Amino acid sequence: MLQKIYWLGRMRIQDEIISDNQVFRTIFCNHEVPCSTFSNSDFIIAVVDGGSISSAYAWTLVINNRSILMGAGSQSTSVDTVCEQFRLLLILKMNLFFGQSPEEVEQHCNTKRSTGKRILPDVFGNTRRLRDEEIGSLDSWFHKVLSLSRKQYLTVCQSLTAYERALHVLSSDPTLSYSLLVFVIESLANSHSDYQATWDDFPDAQKAKFDSLFQDDRISNIESSWTDDLREVLVDVANPKATKRFTDFALAHISSDLYDTGRRSKSQLRRSRIRQCIENAYALRSSFSHALKLLPDFLMSESYRTEEVEQIDSKSKKKTSYLTLRGLFIVSRSIILEFIEKQESVDLRSHSWIEETDDSVIKLNRNPAYLRMKNPDGQIYNIESQYAQNWFEDILVIYQDNYIEKLHNQISTGQVNDNLDLVMGIAISGSMAGRGVFRFDPSPSYDWRSIKEQALSLIASSKKTDKRYLQAIALMCIHLETMDGEDSNWDDLLKEKTFGEPLFEIERFVVDVIHDKTDHWLGKDAENIFEKYLKNGKDFIPVRIEIACMLEVARLFNCKGSDEGRKKWLETAYGDASLYPNLQNAIRCALVSDEVIISPQEILSIPQT
Repeated sequence: MLQKIYWLGRMRIQDEIISDNQVFRTIFCNHEVPCSTFSNSDFIIAVVDGGSISSAYAWTLVINNRSILMGAGSQSTSVDTVCEQFRLLLILKMNLFFGQSPEEVEQHCNTKRSTGKRILPDVFGNTRRLRDEEIGSLDSWFHKVLSLSRKQYLTVCQSLTAYERALHVLSSDPTLSYSLLVFVIESLANSHSDYQATWDDFPDAQKAKFDSLFQDDRISNIESSWTDDLREVLVDVANPKATKRFTDFALAHISSDLYDTGRRSKSQLRRSRIRQCIENAYALRSSFSHALKLLPDFLMSESYRTEEVEQIDSKSKKKTSYLTLRGLFIVSRSIILEFIEKQESVDLRSHSWIEETDDSVIKLNRNPAYLRMKNPDGQIYNIESQYAQNWFEDILVIYQDNYIEKLHNQISTGQVNDNLDLVMGIAISGSMAGRGVFRFDPSPSYDWRSIKEQALSLIASSKKTDKRYLQAIALMCIHLETMDGEDSNWDDLLKEKTFGEPLFEIERFVVDVIHDKTDHWLGKDAENIFEKYLKNGKDFIPVRIEIACMLEVARLFNCKGSDEGRKKWLETAYGDASLYPNLQNAIRCALVSDEVIISPQEILSIPQT
């Protein structure tokens, strides 16, 4: 269960409970599916007979929906993405064309309109009925594919995408189709460390010239590390012996079965000519990519009868072997299948998968706010004055996410899986390493009174730069205690000796805006402080609270009759409020009417839409 969720999803998942919820996606083919199905307890997908629709046979993919939605410790891949991966794998393994609609099948498999039909009869045939044993063989093969390391699995998916695109453009652009098939092989080769160019790939004469320059008395002694770095740059730019490395990789991944008579091909590929055929295929692709040189006509016309063709060079009079389009389709498919067979399976429960996650996965080096404030057991860490800024910023995040957004209510009602944006990414360090982390605290429980008392006890012995954060923390805790329904008095806290002389910086302004205690602020003073915050970028304030501060600056200017300052900050708030359409519409109305006033509490209470 772990393996298929891991590869079809984005990461490892532990202790998942599979539910009966399922979704269905249908793909279409010219071939009938036997009444038998293939499925396995280790798969989330079963392929079943979907019947005949518009002269095409429907193959229905049954996908367990719970497996691709996220829970604690997992991240999702959409059902459509899972379906697409399996569709590409089926195209490769079964050598058939699977479309996403009956019309697509008709377009690409019509014997009268498709050149591909004559080039690739095994792919586009419409009379062959699959046997039960052919369906049954998919079971073990899918086990093999889904047990690849994630890096190799993604490599195979990339290669399969190019293979399918080569099928799609075959009739309209044979040259592009040919080049895509070369890329199919090259994309697999690029995943091998042995395929990368090295200094030894340079011709001996060129290496000798460089080595002579490195040892020349006209320059001072050079450290060996500098020389090695220069060699790497030269290798990267020159990329020597590219054709040889490509050909060697391809030959190492061609199964001997490709030459067997059992394939019943009209024309057999010859082992003695295959190296030359692959070298020429790579050269033809290079001619197209560098000079847009079209594929020779004979490689298309001869595809109807053969997989390999010999051509006599008009100048040298030598015979040269080429792969026709049909031949290159057969060879590239064979190489992908052999590539998969040669890969080792991995035990995903112990595999170091984090290093292999692709670029689309957000990896978090820093834990979210709630995991910085308390350990996994829910115990709050002690505040240290030198980290007062971090504590204040984390408390603001908790306030926005768990009090304003009220995500803890979604957890209690079981709605967390309905919003995939709740997951921040994958932690790669700390106690949550290897698991998805939420934007909010799934178990919001905080002793704000204790945090307040810790902050107050540190103020007297702290530096001035830390005092302002500690004061803000204490005031913020008063507000959060009130929100939790506890008795707490803002004014009493300000009178305590341990609170000290109030420091009116950005932190105090933010807390005053949140608690709606800004009577002592002037618009110009608030503007100066907030503009300094925006310019320096030394503090972090969550977006909702930022917008609330902008609205408050606008309101303060309005109180003093400054329409210029009011409109300036309303316009700024409007430009930052795209996540909140209702608020943005209200600000738009305020900008055209001098009588409309927007309270900061509107952004601190309305739900995000």
